[in-house]
Amino acid sequence: MKRVLFVDDEQLVLNGLRRLLYPMRGIWEVAFASGGQEALAELEKMEYDVVVSDMRMPRVDGAALLAAVKARWPGTVRIVLSGEADRETAMRTVRVAHQFLAKPCDSAVLRQVIDRSCGLREILDDDALRGIVGGVDSLPGMPRVYSALELALVKPNPRVTDIAGIIRQDMAITAKLLQLCNSSFFGLKREIAEIEQAINYLGLSVVRSLVLSHEIADSMGRGMPAGFNAEQYQNHSLLTATIARRLPLPRQLADEAFMAGMLHDLGKLLIATRAPDRFREAKEVALRDAVPLHVAERALFGATHAEAGAVLLAMWGLPDSIVGGVAHHHEPGRSASADLDIIAAVHIANDIALDVAGRPASDDVEPRRSRIDDDFVRHIGCADQLEAWRQEARDNLATGTV
Repeated sequence: MKRVLFVDDEQLVLNGLRRLLYPMRGIWEVAFASGGQEALAELEKMEYDVVVSDMRMPRVDGAALLAAVKARWPGTVRIVLSGEADRETAMRTVRVAHQFLAKPCDSAVLRQVIDRSCGLREILDDDALRGIVGGVDSLPGMPRVYSALELALVKPNPRVTDIAGIIRQDMAITAKLLQLCNSSFFGLKREIAEIEQAINYLGLSVVRSLVLSHEIADSMGRGMPAGFNAEQYQNHSLLTATIARRLPLPRQLADEAFMAGMLHDLGKLLIATRAPDRFREAKEVALRDAVPLHVAERALFGATHAEAGAVLLAMWGLPDSIVGGVAHHHEPGRSASADLDIIAAVHIANDIALDVAGRPASDDVEPRRSRIDDDFVRHIGCADQLEAWRQEARDNLATGTV
């Protein structure tokens, strides 16, 4: 049974939460704390799976509380539950909170968020790996610029100029976005020199994916271990995303396939930077036994980098389809996929990207036959198209239009 601690300095709010959560008895073990100091005292007595806190509280506010939780209990899911007026203030919690929920929040939404945030963590059988996901020092919550984009996009009729203004807050992201949209991956007919132009050409979904991917790589990329090339990692992710988006998916899935492709190796970056000894150990086993890296990881840790990355994305509240695409990109047969969906697209695109452009130096050396799940590809009815998709990617790469 999940233990959930709710924190608010207003007794009326806590009473309302008690009434709201009454139907959850038997599903969660719930406790309530009147402020940050009381919450810390409660956490000293008992371990909690989730802490849900208000932002504005005297003495120890929500940001300070969640920072302490992150430092001392890194595997705990950290959620802000605050009023609409606090949305901008809540932006300062993005380094310590996994998600932000606005009051009033009905019980169904609250349950869904908590269940999703906790659910994928249960696949991590190794306690140390679970702690890595929950307590990444440089990226504990959804990145800052991406969070601001999400808040802006929930407003009615978001304007391109407003989105561009958010992106310009970070000059490194601005430069990287312009560099990427002028690269051969997108094959644009003329040079793009302004962020507004980039947004109009690429579309908001692609821009959001690129921003999130860049912020992750920038935040985690400091102190890369030997054998991990950040530039190759990003190039492989972008190529995988672009190939996934060009597969014959239903139109509404293409953008999500792009984001899942951009993020599919997030867990590898997470482990390589936060647990380099474990990364090296898994890589050595993969090289010694000539098996895929994820096979070595499961044997050593009970979970893979794909699942570790999916856990973090689930904590951030990304759509289930993207989380699933990341979680199963090496082992799609463990999913319920039965056709060319996002999980299948990322699995196939990852294989094609490695085939047409080469394996990143950070990756393991493995037999070619072990990269793709041939039984799965036949199961979803795509075996006959696979070679044509592979050749199309080779041709596009050669002409600079991938």
